[in-house]
Amino acid sequence: MDSLRQNTDLERNRVILINDCSTDQRVTPYLGRLAAQGFMVIQNEENRGFTETVNIGICQSADRDVVLLNSDTILTKNWLEKLIRCAYSDSAIATATPLSNNATLCSVPVFCEENRLPEGFTPEEFADLVDRSSLRRYPRITVAVGFCMYIKREVIQTIGNFDSETFQRGYGEENDFCWRAEQAGYYHAMCDDAYVYHRGSRSFNLKEKQKCMEAHEAILNQRYPLQMQRNREHVRDNPNSFAQDTIKIHIPFHNGRKNILYLAQSDFMEEADDHVGGVQLHVKDLTMRLKDRYNIFVVARDQKEIRCTGYASDQTVRLKFYAGDKPDFPVFHSQRLREIYDQILTAFSIDMVHVHHVLGMSLDMYEAEGALGIPVITTIHDYYMVCPSGVLLDDQGNACDKNVENCGHCGECLSHKFQLASAQNYQKIWRKRNLEALRSSCRIIVPSGHTKRVISEVFPEIREKVQVIGHGTDLKRYENKRKSRSAETFRVAFVGGICEEKGSRIICNLVRKADEDIDWYIFGEIGDRELLYLEKKNLHKTGAYSREQLPELVEKNRIDLICLLSVCPETYCYTLSEAAACGVPVLVSDMGALGERTREMACGWVIEDVHNTASVLERINELKKRPEEYRRCAERVQRLQLHTTKEMAECYDTLYRENFRENFRGNFRDGGSAFGMYDAEAIYRAYALANGKGISQTDVPDDILERLNNAERELSILYHSGSYKLINQLKSLPVPGKRHIKAFLYQIYRRGR
Repeated sequence: MDSLRQNTDLERNRVILINDCSTDQRVTPYLGRLAAQGFMVIQNEENRGFTETVNIGICQSADRDVVLLNSDTILTKNWLEKLIRCAYSDSAIATATPLSNNATLCSVPVFCEENRLPEGFTPEEFADLVDRSSLRRYPRITVAVGFCMYIKREVIQTIGNFDSETFQRGYGEENDFCWRAEQAGYYHAMCDDAYVYHRGSRSFNLKEKQKCMEAHEAILNQRYPLQMQRNREHVRDNPNSFAQDTIKIHIPFHNGRKNILYLAQSDFMEEADDHVGGVQLHVKDLTMRLKDRYNIFVVARDQKEIRCTGYASDQTVRLKFYAGDKPDFPVFHSQRLREIYDQILTAFSIDMVHVHHVLGMSLDMYEAEGALGIPVITTIHDYYMVCPSGVLLDDQGNACDKNVENCGHCGECLSHKFQLASAQNYQKIWRKRNLEALRSSCRIIVPSGHTKRVISEVFPEIREKVQVIGHGTDLKRYENKRKSRSAETFRVAFVGGICEEKGSRIICNLVRKADEDIDWYIFGEIGDRELLYLEKKNLHKTGAYSREQLPELVEKNRIDLICLLSVCPETYCYTLSEAAACGVPVLVSDMGALGERTREMACGWVIEDVHNTASVLERINELKKRPEEYRRCAERVQRLQLHTTKEMAECYDTLYRENFRENFRGNFRDGGSAFGMYDAEAIYRAYALANGKGISQTDVPDDILERLNNAERELSILYHSGSYKLINQLKSLPVPGKRHIKAFLYQIYRRGR
C-alpha cells in the first residue's frame, strides 16, 4: 500500500480493495482505516474465491480499464503510466503485464523462475535498471500474468468477465480469459519497461496449489489445445529473451564501484585476433588486479569490430560493435567510432577513461573530457603518438630517438613506410593532433625514464603531466644453479616476438657465424622470413608461448643467457623483466629503456653497437670464458626484487583516486544515465553479436547482417578448402619442418583468397 500511494496518481485512478473473507483478524480493521482515507473497500461476507472476487472488482466500473493487482506486490515509479502506454501502443492489445522477479513469462533476470532480487538492489533500483535498459518493444506473449494484469475495458465488454464458475480458486483463469480474447482478435503484450516486485505463492499451500493446477490444466487442454501448445513452445523457446538479456548486461555493474574504461588497439582475450603484445599484457594485468575494486571496461579493436568487455570481480559481460574495415591511413576522428564510444560511455556511466593505445581507432575518446566531463588518463606504451610507425626507427633501419624532435628525414621515411606524400609535412599534422589529445589528459603515464625524456622533448607543452610508472611482472623465479660455463655447451635464448625491429637479422648473423659450442634457442613467434627458414643443428625454435610458460622453457632448456637485441629504442621491454624473473642474466642492445633498465637493475651486459655482429658474438664468447663474471651477475639477478603487478596496480589505483571528479555522478541509481539516455537497441545488438544470440532481421542493421552472411560464407570456403584440410592433417604427423610447410600452405591459401 505504501508503494501504491507513492507511485500512483490517486486523483485520476481509483483503488478498490476487496477482502475475500480473510481469516487474518488484522485485515478487517486495517481495511477500515484505509476506507476512512478514501479508498473503496469491499468486504465479502463469505469466501467467494479469487476469480469471483476479481469479477466483483471489475464490475465496480462500467467504463474504465482495470488492473488486477495482487496484495503481495511492490509497485515502482511510473508503473501504471508505462502499462497504459504499452496497452495503447496497438489497438489489438488486450492486456499488458510488467516484468517482475516472479511472473513466469515476464520473469527477470531468469525466465520462468521465481527470482530473488539481485544483491544490492531494492525493487525501486531494479525498476530503474529495467527502465534504463529497456528496448520498449512491447513484445507479444501467449498469456498475461495475473499478479499485475492491465485489461482494456473494451476487451471485457467484448468477451465478458473471468470464468469464475470453472476457475473459482484461481490458476488458469487468466489463461482462459486471454485465449478467449485472442480468439476474438486481440493479443497480449509484455510491458518491458515496467517492473513490479511480486513475492508470490502465499495464498495456497503447496498441495492445494498442485491439485488445483493439475485440474485446471486439464480443462485448458480440452478447451484450447492449439493455444496450450503455443504456450508450451513459448516457455521452451523464450522468444523474448532480449528482455532478460538487456537487464543481465547491467546487473554485474550495480555494485557502488567506479567505472573505468580502458581503450586499447587490441584485446588481450585469447579469441581476439591480436591478443599478444606489451599493451595487451599490461591492460590484462591492470584489469585482473583492479576488477575487484572498480568495474573495468576494456574497449579494443578486433579486425572489423570493436570489442567491449566489462569486468566486475568474477563476472564478465561481452559486447561487439561493428566498426567496418580499418582505414588505409590513420583517422583522427570517426563518426562511427564516436557513436560507439558514446554508447559505451553513456550506457555504463563511465567515471574515467584510461587510453592505452589508439592504433586503428580514433582520438574521439579524448573528447569525453570536454563533452561529458569524464577525466582521461593516457599511458604511452610506444612512440605511436610521436610517429605513426610506433617505433623511432627510420626506413633505413636507423634509430632516431637522439634527434626525434626534428630529424629532417620524416617526409621521405613516412612516404616509404606508409605511402604518404613526402611533399606534405605529415609529421607536423600527426604531432599536432596527438598533442591536442594529450593536452586533454589529466596525467600521462610512461613506463621508463627514457620514454619520459623523449615525450617531453617532442611535446614540451605537456611535460609537467608526464609520470613514470613501470610495468609489473609476476613470473615465478627460476633458480639458476649452474656455476661453470667452460665445460659444456653455452645456451643462449632469444625471447618474445622476433622481427626486424627486435633484431632478427642480427640473430641470423650470430647463428651463422658462431661456433658449434653455442646452442641457440628462440622462444616465441618469428616474423622474419629469413630467420623463420634458417636451419642449423644448434638452432632450436619452440614457437609461440604464453608468458607463464617462459620459466619452464628456460629451466627445461637450461638457458645460460637471454639476448634482447632490439634495433629500435624500447619504451620498457617486458621480456627484460621476464628474463630477470627467470633468474637469467641478459645481454641487451643499448636502445632506449632496454639499456637504461639493464644498467639500473645490474642484471646483465649492454652492447652499444648492436649492429656489429662480431662485437656481439665476441661478448658472448667472453662470458663463456669468464665464469666468475657470469656467476656474480647471476647472483645479482637472483636477488632482484622486481616490480610486481600488485605494486603497479596500487600506483594506478592511487592515480585514479587523485583524478576522479567527485562532483560527477558515475552511476545510474537515480534512474537514468549520468549523461542522459543511450540507445539500448545498439547495446543489445552488441551483446547479441558477442554472445552468439539468435539475431533476426529486425534486430540488426543491414550492413551487419551482410557482414555476418559474408563471414559465414568465408568460413565455409575455408573449412572445405584443400589447404585447410591438409594443414589439419599435418598437425598430427611427425614430419620434419612441418611448421614451415604449414606456413607455406597458409600463404598459398591467403594469396588464393
